[in-house]
Amino acid sequence: MDEAERCHRLAYIAYGKLLTYGTVADVIVQAQLTTWSVSGPDLQQLAEILRQQAGVQQAVAFGDRLHVSGDDPVALEASVSAFCAPPYEWQRVSTSLEDVFIHLMHRSSNEVTS
Repeated sequence: MDEAERCHRLAYIAYGKLLTYGTVADVIVQAQLTTWSVSGPDLQQLAEILRQQAGVQQAVAFGDRLHVSGDDPVALEASVSAFCAPPYEWQRVSTSLEDVFIHLMHRSSNEVTS
């Protein structure tokens, strides 16, 4: 993603289908994702639970944190609010190009297998 973030324009293609294109900022905005970052114990187990919640489209490890994203901010916040207590620390973060890439690849693989 480091190289992609330095490009003037980029495009993501999967399974022969153009998923998105534009500047880095355009691609991030077009994805319309809201992203939260969470830290705490047993994040892999938390990710599995979160992936089953309405509004959560992805829960992905980013170093020692999880990025939890969805394209419906109200549903996402409602789902994660049940987990917004110690030992977890939540923070709303800007959606990154990597968050968008993972989202697009997951969505496109689901369309192919469906």
